[in-house]
Amino acid sequence: MIYLLDANVLIALIDTTHAHHAAAVRFFPIAQRTGWATCPIVENAFIRIFGRPGYRNGPGTPDLARTLLAQYCAAPGHRFLPDDATLLDLPRFPSLRGSMSLTDLYLLGLAVKHGGRFATFDAGIDASLVPGGETALLKL
Repeated sequence: MIYLLDANVLIALIDTTHAHHAAAVRFFPIAQRTGWATCPIVENAFIRIFGRPGYRNGPGTPDLARTLLAQYCAAPGHRFLPDDATLLDLPRFPSLRGSMSLTDLYLLGLAVKHGGRFATFDAGIDASLVPGGETALLKL
């Protein structure tokens, strides 16, 4: 079972002042044992958010955030998932309600496609919108 980590999990893992840091640190060894993944959307979100000069306790630049992420991705168990799903795939994404959660639904569907689970701190994801999503969503 591979875990596709949401950007918020990666940020919480690295940012020692993050509200969910302890939970991310507890979860990461489990993910390393079973396998964990990033994808372009997650990596871009991590670099964009954590690398912002205004992000408190961040590295200050996207380049430094990318370096930190690369170090984590070199850790045991990491796998890169290509963005090889599409919201146009009606069987995988039969209903798209609300534009605020489209990225989360996409990531959940991507995890399902690859036989994994989507690990996130986001509580507002309606996993029932993705076939297999209720089993694949792991709210930390």
